[in-house]
Amino acid sequence: QRWWVLVLIPLAGTLALASSPMVRERFTQAYGELGTVQTSPSETSMGLRLIIWPTTLDLIAERPVLGYGVGGFAPAYARLIHQRYSDWRAAEAKDTHNQYLHVMVEAGIPGVLAFLVFVYGVLRQRAPPPYRGVGLALFAAWLTTSLLNSHFQTFAEAHLLGLVLGVLMAAPDATGDADCGNCQAAPGASPGAPANIAA
Repeated sequence: QRWWVLVLIPLAGTLALASSPMVRERFTQAYGELGTVQTSPSETSMGLRLIIWPTTLDLIAERPVLGYGVGGFAPAYARLIHQRYSDWRAAEAKDTHNQYLHVMVEAGIPGVLAFLVFVYGVLRQRAPPPYRGVGLALFAAWLTTSLLNSHFQTFAEAHLLGLVLGVLMAAPDATGDADCGNCQAAPGASPGAPANIAA
């Protein structure tokens, strides 16, 4: 019903970021790093991700069903990356820099299903407008940025985002009217006046 909020808020955020010289410089730098992964003499932010992601996919292929367990990514990644590289690309990592890969590599298929249930549960919340629209816009941004980072678990901001999302998506209390089946309006009271509980 308030679909325009889902469009307006991300659009406003995008325009705000695009107007920042620092953000534009960061995107330009990241784009330049994409083509120098194999030739760069030192570690770069995007270069590191382009090493971590395919290595993580190989780890997932080794244990696709149950994964390596919570906290199991770091030792598994260290083992495999040391077999492949000896320069900066052999740096160990505790974060996949992709939330979806992180869930798959540590929790396997059950973890992916649980994550999908979580996403479905958020989308099913019946918060009143405009809070639901704002909450869904925040959630969409959270899911999008998780393509480049593990925002659900590795950043302190994730706890704040979780609390804010919970407040925005909280459904209104529906028990007030439902439990008032025996309520009667006071004699002579206006239509909007509180009702009394019948004895």
